[in-house]
Amino acid sequence: MKELNGKVALGVLCAILGLTISMQFKAVKGNAGGFLSSQKAQQLALELKELRVEKSSLTEELTQLEKRLKEYEMSEADESFIIKNLKKDLEKYQVVAGYKTIEGPGIVVTIDDPIQNHPGHGENSFIMYNYDILLGVINKLNGAGAEAISINDQRYTSTTEIYYTSNSVLVNSVPTLPPFTIKAVGDAESLYAALNMRFGIIEEMRELYNLQVNIKKENKVVIPRYNKTTNFKYAKPIDATS
Repeated sequence: MKELNGKVALGVLCAILGLTISMQFKAVKGNAGGFLSSQKAQQLALELKELRVEKSSLTEELTQLEKRLKEYEMSEADESFIIKNLKKDLEKYQVVAGYKTIEGPGIVVTIDDPIQNHPGHGENSFIMYNYDILLGVINKLNGAGAEAISINDQRYTSTTEIYYTSNSVLVNSVPTLPPFTIKAVGDAESLYAALNMRFGIIEEMRELYNLQVNIKKENKVVIPRYNKTTNFKYAKPIDATS
């Protein structure tokens, strides 16, 4: 009897132990599932954080590229502006130096020897022997604001020489003969008035020397370019900063 009761007690104890183990297993299983979900969430959060960092880095890089592109565009615009101004300055100084053919309003003055003593444009030409009269006309035109002058289609510049030799007048080392045609670009009214003033140089040439002088205003006067090159052997520019 005692043996039977011991077996029953042992069976009940085994049943309780099995139930307990089963319940713990289920609890552990449930806890394991919760642990795995939490780990996945942490992994996703870590990936999201990395993506945000990468996005921030790409955004910063894009900003830098856009800034650099803008700088390139501004630099190109500035370079274009500088080049354009340099070209304008170059053209301006080429005109001043006489290395550009120009046109504009102005006057044309033609000077020739007297009719009664016309030598046939050779020996005994009064205007050739007295070529300083031409220089006087040029000085008057310069004083009246002429922007460009030519004599018989030879551009007058700061290095132009005018003198008589071998039955001709050399202008820029080119032999010329009368009639002498002096063209000037500038304010036509001012240039005309400077030469035609009372007791002025035109009246002197006509009344004193009996020269044939014709002067007229024109809307379009073409002045050719200076065809020689100027080489400076002794003159050197001075650095203003030194």
